[in-house]
Amino acid sequence: MKIDAFRAALAALALGAAGCSRSTAFSAPDLTDAPVLITVEKRDLPETVPVHGIALEGGRELEVNVEAEDAPRVFVGQKAVVSVSSASITCVVVKVRTGASAETGQALAWLSPTGRQPLPSGEFVSARITTRVKRGTLAVPRKAVLVREGKTFVIRQEGANGFKPVQVQTASWSGDSVEITGGLKPGDRVVAGGAIGFLYPDFKSGAEE
Repeated sequence: MKIDAFRAALAALALGAAGCSRSTAFSAPDLTDAPVLITVEKRDLPETVPVHGIALEGGRELEVNVEAEDAPRVFVGQKAVVSVSSASITCVVVKVRTGASAETGQALAWLSPTGRQPLPSGEFVSARITTRVKRGTLAVPRKAVLVREGKTFVIRQEGANGFKPVQVQTASWSGDSVEITGGLKPGDRVVAGGAIGFLYPDFKSGAEE
């Protein structure tokens, strides 16, 4: 795989994505590693809402704040993943108070671990509650998506050694994945690493959205 071809794709994206002139074009520095490629496939894509809160005394329950617009999608019994330091703890929603607080503008929910591992009492943690799962969805990792002036792109492999920036249409942005509704097909190979850091300041990674 030729690094020069990958650099050419970055240059094309910088020049053509928003019609910028050559005098203001982004110039990628030398790349030392080959780009990381993934194959685009259909898969089940969970839709999640982010929440934040504090583990209560005893570590068997977590009280979290839910944004008012997300609250109608949160119900008892839904699964959630709590991020604690470098670990993840699987939980379930055990109670929901959907009415938004006048003080915070947020609703409340309570999560409980499904296993024996307790939550760290009194520690502020973040979590994602799965509200539904979309079946057979075409998706790519967030880090494969590049954003410029409201438009989204990926860098697709063309042939054995070529790369081409292509504009894609997206729908759900869920966790580390982005649903693709146009511009790619199953079996396409796209760059999912080795590019993002070289696109600043003109571009930003979809992982930051």
